[in-house]
Amino acid sequence: MGGIPCCAAEDRNGRVMNEGKNTKNDSKREEKGAGVAREATETPKKNFLDQFVLMRTLGKGASAVVKLAKHKASGEHCAVKIFSLKSVHKSARELQNEIMGLLKVRHPNILRLIGSDFDAQYKGSPAPSVAIEIAENGELLNYLMRYGNFNDEIARTYFNQLISAVECLHEAGITHRDLKPDNLLLDRDWQLKVADFGYCSVEEIMTTSTGTLAYMAPEVMEVREGKGTQYTRACDIWSCGVIVFIMRAGHPPYGGPNSSDWWYSALKRQAYKEFWSAHQRCSSKQVNENFKDLVESILQFDPEKRATIKDIFKSEWMQGTTLKSAELKSQVQDQKQLHDEGKIQNAMEAKSQSGSSGDVTRSTRELSPGTIARKKRLFNPDDVIDISSLPAPKEYEDPPMRCNNVIDTKMRPQIALARVLATLNGFGTGTQYDRNGYEVNVKYTGTTGSVGFSVEVFEVKKASRILVRRLQGNWVDFRKIYHQLKIYLT
Repeated sequence: MGGIPCCAAEDRNGRVMNEGKNTKNDSKREEKGAGVAREATETPKKNFLDQFVLMRTLGKGASAVVKLAKHKASGEHCAVKIFSLKSVHKSARELQNEIMGLLKVRHPNILRLIGSDFDAQYKGSPAPSVAIEIAENGELLNYLMRYGNFNDEIARTYFNQLISAVECLHEAGITHRDLKPDNLLLDRDWQLKVADFGYCSVEEIMTTSTGTLAYMAPEVMEVREGKGTQYTRACDIWSCGVIVFIMRAGHPPYGGPNSSDWWYSALKRQAYKEFWSAHQRCSSKQVNENFKDLVESILQFDPEKRATIKDIFKSEWMQGTTLKSAELKSQVQDQKQLHDEGKIQNAMEAKSQSGSSGDVTRSTRELSPGTIARKKRLFNPDDVIDISSLPAPKEYEDPPMRCNNVIDTKMRPQIALARVLATLNGFGTGTQYDRNGYEVNVKYTGTTGSVGFSVEVFEVKKASRILVRRLQGNWVDFRKIYHQLKIYLT
């Protein structure tokens, strides 16, 4: 790949990302992060993971689990991704090469890898591991699902950050291959961070299909279906097009990448007038002509005709206003506050009940296997759990990583936990869970797949605060589950 790539954090208008310089707080975080990096990479240890206190699970995948961790020497928090050799789909050497390749990439909108060790051990088994900086405000998709789509300025700012990060990766010879809102995180200042490089490739021409279907470029789909043999880094550009559409419109551009999907077929036929008219009939969210032109240039089925990164930066829509760091933080937090105060909640609830196709911001209240959470009813907590055997609940403290799915209730923690368990029991035989004190780890299997999530109950002035976190699986199904819990607990 040559030398370390120069990933200038600057947009095509000459504006420097994140206002061109670190604030004092940014500098402090860099110094602290550097301390973690030095300890994690330079201090010889028999086991890489011994440097960390491994805390709760942040996420799970087919080949790895991500844990919130605290570095013992510095006290700083980070995320540790622990791979299982039994399920890694590539050879050991290839995985190691990709991790080391990513260590060379530095960009303000790419999660920084703090350290790695291919020979790490976890629970007595080989487990290649990487330590990564955390993004305190979680996944972009979680924000969109809960608080709705972005206006032009916010969407453009985040898309500018995303494309700048992808440009850096491509210049380094790296193709991400799994860009999606789930893998775009938001740090404490609400800046975007590209994450999860488990499927990345350092090859210029790729011949194996991988990624997430909803964001997969047509040429990758052809390889998957045996109709094609190879594809290039242009696959990442297609994924970015789907992402910016979701950020701005609040729903995907199509239901699925197949010929039976009308919207997908319309894009393939370049029937753009029909495509946009159909979306306008199904959604109250309107987009301007410059945005339409950008989407049409990116969602080109022929990768040779697809917009390049330079084309994207030069597009009319991208010439509009972008926000400085403080402005972005303020606007994103304002949108969140409006939602939390209920000023736009009713509109979103009405939208969710209308059942419009494919809207990622909707929050459906019904889940077919569970009837217990559709209405409140009296129950005896001791029928669910022996209340007297429970330990004292933990007092709530703000976690290192923000949880956006919070339920506040006047119930005592013991009663709240019993209600959580009663609700889970009502989901039927497709629900399995393990409880450790006031924390419950759940796997729900329904007709559309499985969802893994955790529920934690804390005490707040003799009442309860309940944090619900998705660990894996479909976000729409998770939101349905969350709303059932919320109905039954409040």
